[in-house]
Amino acid sequence: MISDFNSLPLIVQIGEPLDETLEKVVETIQFSIFCFTLPFYCFVICLLLDAQLRGIEELSTPFFKLCVTTSVVDIWTLLNNYLGAMFPKWGWGTRVYLFLDGYYAHTYLYFAWTSVAIQISALCLFVSYAVSILVISLDKLYLLYNAISDLYSGINPYLLWIFSDSLRKHILIRMGLKKGRKQPSSSVITVIVH
Repeated sequence: MISDFNSLPLIVQIGEPLDETLEKVVETIQFSIFCFTLPFYCFVICLLLDAQLRGIEELSTPFFKLCVTTSVVDIWTLLNNYLGAMFPKWGWGTRVYLFLDGYYAHTYLYFAWTSVAIQISALCLFVSYAVSILVISLDKLYLLYNAISDLYSGINPYLLWIFSDSLRKHILIRMGLKKGRKQPSSSVITVIVH
């Protein structure tokens, strides 16, 4: 029985193994960003959906509808990276993964490759450039890919917050930090009697 990832028959270590301290630092920074980004992303998207359901015109354009769609893929990619790869690597929830056995691995791989297929257009050029210029080990490429994937999946809520004045305004109004849009508080009815 194979008990170690590196003892699998197709894995060949190229060059020196990755420095464990560097790996731990990068993974800790990534996880810290993930812990903040995931709830923030969900918060921004929930309020964007709220704005669309309320019919706020400037937040109901096709661009913002596309943002909602891509957010589902981004959030799924972030969750899949941690639930499928990082948590088992760190030994978190070992009993759950052992109970799920092969189902966990198959599910993780299906979702991982689906998210890769969706993100490949943006990452393909960078990875091919990095691999062609540098001699990079499999461990380093994996660490690099995970960092880029997390960055790519997690950057959208911050870009929406920074560049969308109307979304930022809606969020601040819904949080009670800014006065809302002017709604008529009373109406005047003119009655003409013949």
